[in-house]
Amino acid sequence: MNPHQSILLPLVLAAVALLCAGWLYRRQRRTASTGAPAEDDMTLITLGNLSLSRQDDCFYNDRRERLHLTPMQYALMQMFYLNDDHRLTKPHICRALWPGKENADETLYTLIRRLKPIVENHSNLHITSDRGRAYVLEVND
Repeated sequence: MNPHQSILLPLVLAAVALLCAGWLYRRQRRTASTGAPAEDDMTLITLGNLSLSRQDDCFYNDRRERLHLTPMQYALMQMFYLNDDHRLTKPHICRALWPGKENADETLYTLIRRLKPIVENHSNLHITSDRGRAYVLEVND
């Protein structure tokens, strides 16, 4: 075995070990994050029967099942939950979600139209429009 081969073998083995460790770490994080929130999760914000876990960055229903949302749907729902009256004006949403877009009204309308059935089918919440000026997340009575 020449000197170059004796140095190369430990480097290759170390690189393989690092790749395996990284893969295992990512797999464990992905598996751990799909579980339900802990009972004592102090980062939960609940409205109706849907909870935002700020620790896990996701929403759970009352059966502790994760609600599957796109990143934009999640961002909008998080905005509703973090606002005290759960009411957001259209300009506020558009500036937050699409800061460089001059007129994002149609994009917002599409986002709301796709989010409504998900929220309404998996919780006792619904999104209403306040005469075209704002959207409100409310609990169904």
